Amino acid sequence: MGQEDSSRNALSYKLKLFIAGSQPNSQLMRRTVEGLCERYLASRYSLKVFDVLEDFRPALEHNVLVAPTLIIEEPPPPIRMVGCVRDPRRILAILGLGEVHP
Repeated sequence: MGQEDSSRNALSYKLKLFIAGSQPNSQLMRRTVEGLCERYLASRYSLKVFDVLEDFRPALEHNVLVAPTLIIEEPPPPIRMVGCVRDPRRILAILGLGEVHP
């Protein structure tokens, strides 16, 4: 394991996912993000899920206009993914885990 691999393993991730209730794209994104986090990040992440249909205020506070939206706050720089991502490799690449295969 190289120095880059061990420094990546030391990172912690802070994510926020905004969904629209039981809409199919929102639920697909939720399952995808939760599954990737559990599989690749183990105990090194926090994921907060906000349902904009239940309470829209957190979406307004974070300037989220479309659901689903994933905000990766840590590690820096902050990144936003708007809309449903059907290819998990895209999320893994943004998380810096592009070499692993889902």
